[in-house]
Amino acid sequence: MRIKVHHQHLTFSIPNRLKKDFFRIIRYLTITFPVFTMLSVTAFAETVLTEADCGKTIPLKSQEEVMVSLPSNPTTGYGWAMVEEGTDAAVVVVSKEFRTSAIPSESVGAGGVELFRLRLLKAGRFTVTFVYRRSWEKEREPERVFRIVLEEQ
Repeated sequence: MRIKVHHQHLTFSIPNRLKKDFFRIIRYLTITFPVFTMLSVTAFAETVLTEADCGKTIPLKSQEEVMVSLPSNPTTGYGWAMVEEGTDAAVVVVSKEFRTSAIPSESVGAGGVELFRLRLLKAGRFTVTFVYRRSWEKEREPERVFRIVLEEQ
């Protein structure tokens, strides 16, 4: 048995002995592609922070952006939110998105990461705090807290 792929004028066959390897490669690409996609988003940011950076002071220039990547599973009702400290908006969330770490066909209920792109608007030293909680349980203590200090160089 041979697998034949036709694309306009291009035709090639895969012998039976290679068919297993062919499907193994396709399965590998299907599994790893979402991970590479997730990494590609963070690859272009100058600085990418994770939970391992909690408590650190991060030097930035005014108007510079930093990416914060935090593990999350919104299907449980939990999500990360930036807590405003003070009324002076020195750090803003430029963008926020969720990236699943699962294969798209198996992504229902899967966890992943929430990506926040932050911008430092002015000179100074500012504490940025994220809390991981359900949005309707504001009175309860958060499950996790992520805090960093952004300091203008």
